[in-house]
Amino acid sequence: MTVQHYSWHIGDYIKDTAHLSDAEDLGYRRMIDLYYTIEGPLPLDLKALCRRARVSHEVAEQLLSEFFTRTEEGFRHARCDRELD
Repeated sequence: MTVQHYSWHIGDYIKDTAHLSDAEDLGYRRMIDLYYTIEGPLPLDLKALCRRARVSHEVAEQLLSEFFTRTEEGFRHARCDRELD
């Protein structure tokens, strides 16, 4: 079964992202959407990730370091993993 929709916790999102630039905010939303679309960690290949999420290398690096954890499987996001479980 694939993810068709997910809960969006507006207050949590705003609390965690109010400091982001417009490009970072858009990139983060795209990375979260990609996470749910592939139902798991984002790819470790930064070039491929940037292409799939349509974000710059600089934005991707910033967001990955702030919101994701690098693992052998890929870049994990704790909230997304909880929602997918």
